[in-house]
Amino acid sequence: MAEQWLDTYGGAPEDMGFVDINVEDTEMCFVQYLPIAMPNSDYQIPESLQWVGPLLSSMRVEDLESDYIYLTVKKVFGTGNRNGWHCDGFGTDDINYTWCDSHPTEFLTGLTTTDMPNSHKDSLHLMETYAILTGAGGITRYPDKHLIRMDQRQIHRVNPRPCNHMRTFVKISCSNEKYNMQGNAHNYLFDYDWDMVNRSIGRNHTVGG
Repeated sequence: MAEQWLDTYGGAPEDMGFVDINVEDTEMCFVQYLPIAMPNSDYQIPESLQWVGPLLSSMRVEDLESDYIYLTVKKVFGTGNRNGWHCDGFGTDDINYTWCDSHPTEFLTGLTTTDMPNSHKDSLHLMETYAILTGAGGITRYPDKHLIRMDQRQIHRVNPRPCNHMRTFVKISCSNEKYNMQGNAHNYLFDYDWDMVNRSIGRNHTVGG
């Protein structure tokens, strides 16, 4: 997974194509960063979430070679995600894949910039400013049930339009770091005991320190 990032933010993610999964019979859930792969271990996916298998099969092999693979699944009424422009894995070389059956994520694709501060707070403010400057013409939404691959440079947000129905959202995160924030899901199919770090009110880095 080792790649050299250019310090250029914005632009389009990679559309990995349509992945057809029938989620009508899956149960409601809110699972945040559940580790499903760890160093020197086979994949361990709870039975109730094994329907995500076709998404894993559609990912790049080199991404699946990361030390840790984390699964986020939100099947809720509405979006269940925090609003605002942001980048997943900001300041890291993590790779994130997303998939949803409706109400697709919006990506800021109308500009690229190298003017991005290291601060999470300052960078979020700047992303909002860029979005205003770019306008609606610089926003891209991908079709439902498309698997989207992004690195830490893709600026995106939850679709702000009202979502008054059940929605299924999946994110698969590939990293060489432990995601040890309080509230993350614990996979009891593994034997591990991580020191977990409290979340703050604002957006949090995936790795607590």
